[in-house]
Amino acid sequence: MGDLIGISGTSVYAILNKLISSKLIEKDDDTRYLRTTQLWFDTVVMKRLHLRKLSGTKESSVKTLKKVKSDTKESLDNKYIYKNTNKNVAKATSTHKEIQELFDYYKQEFMKRISSNAPIFNWGLCEKNVKPLISKIGLIKMKKLVDLYFNSNNELYKDNAYSLSCFLSAKTIHKLNILKK
Repeated sequence: MGDLIGISGTSVYAILNKLISSKLIEKDDDTRYLRTTQLWFDTVVMKRLHLRKLSGTKESSVKTLKKVKSDTKESLDNKYIYKNTNKNVAKATSTHKEIQELFDYYKQEFMKRISSNAPIFNWGLCEKNVKPLISKIGLIKMKKLVDLYFNSNNELYKDNAYSLSCFLSAKTIHKLNILKK
């Protein structure tokens, strides 16, 4: 990994250990896989989302912090930006809670039906895949699809150890959605 980004292996381990001690990532003791934590999402992802929303507007984040006289066009623009940015952050937080609830449900069902060990998955990749699904299908239907997934005797699902990534694939969701009807 160090070669890929141009730093030594020792530096990679030092950085990873710092992230682990800061509770931004966690390491599974059995598999030694790493994954991000809720703290990472709250402090890194949400901050980036907030800054991206501000920088994507006509006004920059620096300009929104600039002191302006009230009732001028500039102050009205800044109120609009602040109001809309808060709506976007609130919506992202709501979606994140639904994603967390779905992942917790998947984990609970996995541990009940497949293995007593918690499943390991790439939070960021799975979150990216599930976000549009939750928006389109909804949390309740997604939970029903989780049940169908674990109740299925499909060889592909078995071969993939009923992984969350396999479940979130478009092909799997489509098949399960057809079964549901």
